[in-house]
Parts: sequence; C-alpha cells; structure tokens
Amino acid sequence: MVTVIDEPPKSERNPIPKHYVLRSLGIGKEPLHNESSDQVLGEGFEPTHEEIRDSFVSLLRRPYEFQDFDDAHLILGRLLSILSDDDPVASLIYGHYDSLCHEHVQRVLDSDNHIYSTPFEIQEEEDAEIAYEIGRGFRDQYNRDGELESLEASVSSMKKAVQLAEETGEELPKYLFGLAEALFELFERFSAVEYLDDGIEHQRRAISLCPCPDPGNLANLGQFLLRRFQVTGQVADLDEAMRTQEQSIDSATDQTEGAFLHYSSLANSLVVRFEQMGQISDLERAIELFNRALRLDLETDVRATISHDTANALQLKCIHIVNIDAINQAIKYQDEALLLTTEQNTEKPRRLTSLGYSLQIKFEHLGEIADIRRAISLQHTALELLPKKHILRSNILNDLGRSYFLFFCGSGDFDILENSLAYCDEALRLAPAGTPDRIKYLFNKGHALREKFETQGKLLDIDLAITVYLEAASYTSECHIDRAERLDHLGSAFLARSELLNGVIDLDNAIGYYRGALSIHGSGNRKAQASLNNLGIALRRRFFRLGRYSDIDESIDLFQRAIELSVKPSLTSTLLNSLSVSLWSRYNRTKQVEDMDESITCAERAIALAPQDHPDMPFWLNSFSNSLRTRCVHTGNLDDLDKAINSQKRAVDLIPERHSERPGILRSLGDALRLRRRAEENRSSADLEDEIDAYRKAALSSVGSSHERFEAAYSWAESALFQGGSPLEAYKLAFELIPRIVWMGSIIDERYHEVPPISRLTASAVSHAISEGCYSLALEWFEEGRSIVWRQMLGLRTPLDDLRAVDQSLSEKLERVARALDRAGSSKATRSVSKAKFNSLEQAAQAHHRLAEEWDMLLNEVRQVDGFSDFMKAKKASTLMKAAHDGPVVAINMHDPYCDALIIASHGTHLDRVPLPSLSYQKALDAQNKLMRSLSIAGVRDRAERRPVMRQGPPPKDNFKGVLGFLWTDVVRPILEKLQYLDQESGQELPHITCRTLCESKS
Repeated sequence: MVTVIDEPPKSERNPIPKHYVLRSLGIGKEPLHNESSDQVLGEGFEPTHEEIRDSFVSLLRRPYEFQDFDDAHLILGRLLSILSDDDPVASLIYGHYDSLCHEHVQRVLDSDNHIYSTPFEIQEEEDAEIAYEIGRGFRDQYNRDGELESLEASVSSMKKAVQLAEETGEELPKYLFGLAEALFELFERFSAVEYLDDGIEHQRRAISLCPCPDPGNLANLGQFLLRRFQVTGQVADLDEAMRTQEQSIDSATDQTEGAFLHYSSLANSLVVRFEQMGQISDLERAIELFNRALRLDLETDVRATISHDTANALQLKCIHIVNIDAINQAIKYQDEALLLTTEQNTEKPRRLTSLGYSLQIKFEHLGEIADIRRAISLQHTALELLPKKHILRSNILNDLGRSYFLFFCGSGDFDILENSLAYCDEALRLAPAGTPDRIKYLFNKGHALREKFETQGKLLDIDLAITVYLEAASYTSECHIDRAERLDHLGSAFLARSELLNGVIDLDNAIGYYRGALSIHGSGNRKAQASLNNLGIALRRRFFRLGRYSDIDESIDLFQRAIELSVKPSLTSTLLNSLSVSLWSRYNRTKQVEDMDESITCAERAIALAPQDHPDMPFWLNSFSNSLRTRCVHTGNLDDLDKAINSQKRAVDLIPERHSERPGILRSLGDALRLRRRAEENRSSADLEDEIDAYRKAALSSVGSSHERFEAAYSWAESALFQGGSPLEAYKLAFELIPRIVWMGSIIDERYHEVPPISRLTASAVSHAISEGCYSLALEWFEEGRSIVWRQMLGLRTPLDDLRAVDQSLSEKLERVARALDRAGSSKATRSVSKAKFNSLEQAAQAHHRLAEEWDMLLNEVRQVDGFSDFMKAKKASTLMKAAHDGPVVAINMHDPYCDALIIASHGTHLDRVPLPSLSYQKALDAQNKLMRSLSIAGVRDRAERRPVMRQGPPPKDNFKGVLGFLWTDVVRPILEKLQYLDQESGQELPHITCRTLCESKS
C-alpha cells in the first residue's frame, strides 16, 4: 500500500514544543554534565549565551554537521536545555529541530537507540500534525520490524490526529487517509473484518471531503474494498472496487505521482474477478496493467510489490490455460521481487511462499525434484519469519502441506506424506469454517489422504478424504472457477473407494461428479483433460462390473479427446496409458485385433514420452505387458510374451514394496509366466518357480486390494498343483481373506455380488483337501464357503448369554454394534437423490464402515477372553460333526473333474469320503434346467392367485422322471451304498439323512 499525501511546506508546519523535544531526549532543563560534545561544549564547561550563539552560528555555516541524525539530535537538545524560552537563539533551534524530526521521524521512534528510546506522549496541547507524523513513524517502524506494538501505536496516534482535526477542521482528509491505512494494516495482521470496515468508512469519508480526489486515494479505497470482497464474498464490494479503480486510472497519467498504484490496484481486482468468473480477458488485461506499472520509474519496494503481483497473475495463467512459459516468467518476477525485499520487510514471508507456489506448479508440469525441494525450503523460511498469530501463517502451512504432498508423489517416502498431512491439519486448525482459504486447505488435505489411501489401502483414509472434499464442495459456489476441479477430485475419491469395496454406488457417484466437472469445463478446455481421463477410467470400471458396451466405447472416446488437448508430456503418457487399457478391455470382449494393436502402440508411446524414473512408470509397464500377453494369446507370437515378461519384471522392480498396487502387478507377472509355461512345455523349472513366487508374494502382501490377493492365492494354488506340490497353504490364505471381501461394512446386495468367485475357490479347495485325505479341513472349508452372507446375518443375531455372564460390558457393546450393523447392512442402494439426501447417505455409509471396523475390533477383544478364543469363527470339524446326532449328514461337493461326498456318520463318530465319478457340473446344470421346466409345466412356479392358464396343443415333454433318474444313479445310490442302507429289509424304519450341497459357480 502506497500513501499519497500532499505535504505542507516546511514554513507552514507547526513548530514542535520544547517540552516534546526534551522528553524525546530524556533530559530536563538542567545542563548535561555527564555528556560531551566536542562540537559545542567542553568537559565540565558552562557556556555563556554569547558562546552558545557563536557555536550555533558556526554550526549553521557547516550544514553537513546536521546530515547525521544522531549527532544533530544531541547537539540541538544540549543547546535547548541550557537556554531560556525567551532567548532569541532558541527559536532558531526549534526551527532546526522541527525540520530534523519531520525528515527523520522514524529515527525518533527507533527503540534500539538509547538516546531517543523514551516513548512519546501525545499531550492535549499537541496538535494533529504531530500526532499524524508520529503515527506515520510508528507505521514505518512496523513495516520494518513487524512488532504489533508499533502498529497499535500508529493507529492510536492517527485516531488522535483525526480527533484533533475534527475540532479544528484542518487537514482532516489527510488524517483520515492515514488512519484508514493503519486500520488496513491491523486487519491484515488479525483478519478482523471490523478493522477493515472502519478503514473503508474513513477512506470514503476522506474522499468525500476532497473536491478533486487524488487518484492514489481512490486506488487505495478500491484495494480496501477488494480485500473485503475476498473475505466476505460480497460481490457489491468487488464491483465498487473496480469502479473506483477505473476512476483513478481515468484521472491519472503515467506522469501522475503514484501512477503505478492505479494500474496495480485495478490489475489486482481483475485477477480476483478472473478467479471468480474465469474470463481469461480479465487476466490478460491484469498482466498488461502490471507490466505498464513496471515500465515506470519505481522505488525499490514498489517494484518488488508489483513484480510479486505480476507473478501471481502469471501463476493463474499457467494453471488455467496450461502455459509453461507463464510459470517460468512468474518465477523470474518473483526472484526479482525477493532480491529487492529486505529481510526486515513484512512482505518477505508472502513473497517467499508465493515463489514456492510457482515452483510447485513447475514441478507438477516438469517433475524436476530440485524445484519442489527449493519450494519447501522457501516456505520453511517464510514460516520462521512470521509471528505466531499472523494471518498469513495458515496459508504458508497449507502450502508446505502441498509441497510435501508433491514431494511424496515424486519420492514415495511415507514419512514425507505424514509431514504433508500434519501441515494441512495445522493450517485447517487456524482457518474458520466456510472461508475461501479453508476450502483450499480442505482440498489439499483431501489430496494427501487420497494418496495415502492409494499407497496403503486403508478405508478410513479414503472415507476421510471424501468427508473433507464434501465439506469443501458444499462451500463452493456454482459459478466458482475452481468448482469443476473440486468436483473432479470428489469423483476420484469415490472412484478410489469403489475399487476397494467393489461397490457400484460409489462408481456411479464418481461418474456423476466427473460429468458435472466436464459440463463446467466445456469442450476444448485443456483443464478438462483430467476430468476426461477420470471419467474414462470410471466408465471402464463400470464396464468390467456391468458389461455395458456403451461404457467402454465412451471411455475410449474420452481418452482420445483428452489426448488431443494435451501439451504436457507426462500427462500425455497418463492419457495414452488410459487409452491403452480401455482398448485392451474392449478387445477382451469383442476380439477385434485392431483394438489390441492400437493398445500396444499407445502403451509404447506412453513409456517413451515419460522419464524412466517417473512415479507412474510401473503402471504403464504393467499395462504394456498385459496388452502384449493378450496379443500373444491371439497370435501365438512368443516374442510378445517374452517382451511382456521383461516389462512386467521391470514394473515389479520399480514399484515400492508397500505400494497398494504391488499385489496386482505381481499377479500380472505370474499370469504372464504361466502363459509362457503352458506355451513352452520344455521351459526350465525356474519359470515355474518364478510364477509361484509372484503369486505367493501377491497373496501374502500386507497391503493392496483383498480381491487381488484372493485371486492371486487361487492362482498360487493352481500353480502349486501343476508343480506337484500341495495347494492347501494357498487355499488357507484365500479363506482368511473372505471376511475382507464379503465385508460387513458393505450393504447386502454388494456382498452377494462377491459370492460366485468364493464359491468357485471353495469347491476347488474342498476337492483338493479331500484328495489329500484332509477330510476334516475339507468339511470346515465346505461349511465356511457356503451361505456366507446368511451366516453373517445370523452372526449379528447370535445370543450372547455366555459372554454376558463373563463380561457384561463387552457383550453390551457387541450387541449395540450388531444391531446397528444389521440395520445398516440391510439398506438398499439409492442412486438418484437430492444433494442433502446424498450427503446424509454418505454419512450413513461411512458410519456403516466405522461400525464394521468396530465389530472386527470387538470380536478380537472377545477372543482374548478365556474360553472365547473361537468366538464367531468358522466352526471346527469337531463341532460340525455333532450335527449328525439324528442321523448321517452328507456334504456333496461338485468340482470338475472330481465330485465327492463327505459323510458324517451317525452321532459324529467318523468322517468318510464317497467319490461321485459320474457327477459333473454340466450334468447337474442340465438337470436343474429340466426340473425348472417340469415345475413350470405343473404350474408349481406360478405365484398368481388365479389358476394357471391352460396351454393349447400337445403337452410339452415332462423330464421330471429323467431328473430323478440322474440323481439316483449319479448321487444318491453311491452314497446309500456307502452307508449300506440299500440292504435294509422292507418295512424297516427309513433312516434320516441330512444333505448339503456345494456347487462350483461358473458365472
């Protein structure tokens, strides 16, 4: 802020009273016996009036003696202390002292010099001009040392000047302007809007008292109004600010004193309006006005300020139209501003962190780690320079959080990510709810939480990310320039959670937010690239889940549109990889070779365009490998397969050990090695060992998707069988993962979706456990793998009498959570709701997640109690065999190529196996279809209350007898023979047999 004041001529200034001069020196009316001045007085010498006159006249002939303030101040004070008030020489001393203090007022206030360190006292008899000058001095001192006492003293002095001028009517506008600026400084320090309101009212009043308002004062009013708009969001303030600033420019020329202020003030308002409305013309005009100001002859600090503001505008240009040259120019201006800024300047921290922000932007585009390291260093320096309660502190903390987040993205060091979250939390603690700064801080925290989830896979992190994103989005107006970006991030959080929980509702929500972001961006906007890419990924995921061809076709189209807009190499690589994966996905359904060839070409280009140490390189190599492997299956070209395996191994080497995507990449390597093993029967056993090792590492990983690990365990079991080993260790791990896949935190509909792959694995596991003679283990798995969801529901309703007798408090907690989970899990998916309802549903979903986590924690706690180690765990064989108290229990397992029955003898005395060699999955499926037709013919499946309509023509063939014949021959007879029930005599009571069936699902 630059003050434009019309100073009165020195001759018109009121002389400073003698008592003020002496008080400032800390001396009374006596001679100074303990001080010396070789220029005027000798040691222990009492001068006469004549000698004083002679000495003073001698000094007047040597004006250079008064160039140093310290010496001149002491000389005049000494002279004054030994003269009477009516001495004619005294009036000359007053005049010189008056000039000296007006020219060096800030030196008078310098508290570091003991000669003039005594505080000033504004007496009733002192005039407004003195109070005003003292106020200016204190403000100048505040700008040098940042001490709050200096600023408060400035405001107090300025108020006194206004009060005195109100009585006399002289110079009131000048004093009002001074008070307004001091209040503005106080607002910037404390962010208390009442200071800003008072400052604006004083500025308006001062302007209204001026017949021809100075352009600089108009510009200042515009600046005050602009800041109030930034705080309160009142558009009327922004409109008035710009009108006032346009008026200041119209009434000034380049030769007008302070012309730069008029240009820079309007430029700042244009920048703010651009941030609200997104009109690039506002930003371009702002940059032109800043440059126009910089072409003027400026003082050092003014040039630094405008260079800094110009850089901020160029930052926005780079962000919103992806212009790398703009950010390089911004950094150049910011470096210049810092060179011109002293260490004591209160703007130093702001300029340091602004340069740090430009380096963040550059790092995001070019990925040079030196840029983000320098940004962090600058921001730490800025933080150290700020007082603890400075308004800028939260902003710098937030910038540090973002810098550490970007640093983590480039390094993968989890400690750096924790630093990011810590700084984000500290920034949010200082930011009031609903303010623009808090919204920005919330999104930065959301990004860090989402990245933490992506790398560590903890549900709580992505739930928290969604929560903070939703809070920030709720405060973002419909027309805000960043709304599209914020919707995009919210969509990405839902997409990430859908991958963990495999939920369609989260996937639909993600797609909805991405479409909302794209509708704001419009076509051809480079900022739309991220939304195009993310929507394409979400549609591809939904294609995997629901099989809609329209989804995968739109996905490919979106990626192609995004690539056309791309100018950033690393982003182009990301988009090319996304397109490659979607083309590969469509090929797997349509078998169009053109899609596969194009997929491989895109993947190769993605890898070639990016630096080899790019953090996303493992994922691009994985996509490339998958496409090559698939083309090998189609063409039989083993060169593709060798190249795929090499790329996959490189991807495994590059990805961090604890990255959540590592299990998926290891599993893909295992798939490629398995394919080569099957294609080349003479391959060395080392390939098979590598294949098993890849699956084993993926399954045993402590991070990553439970689904990926489950599938890896299944593949590990199959490879172990081929090697001639036992698959049981792999199957045991797969069963341990089932509670995470069919998780209590998901609604029932989504849990049922997970059942088919578990049924397939269970049938296989039971079959191989039986083949190894592990009948008890087979029985346990048989029970654990069937009716999973139903058993979960029954578990929530299990009586807790035994636990209550031991630990009533724990049983009550478990009952409370069980009841809440039962209600939450039974809710139905709702895809189209109002915004308020949606937020409520999201809160309910997250509450459901926390309940499931608490349930797991409480179960673990119960299992620590003596006698409850197996509480609600899958039942052991010894317990299951007790079910045969009324007769044998038969468990039939259908798994090609071997089907078996396990028989628990009456009273659970022993467990036996019955091979069912004639039974197969296909024969059972055919029999089921025939049975359904027979029931339909008989009208048994008709639920209508009226009688079924009689069909005309010859009756269809009823296959019911054939179904019964198949069941007798392939299933019932071998079991009864084993039980020796076919030899029973006629009339003997028929035995009671309980039968359970587990069928391998082919869906």
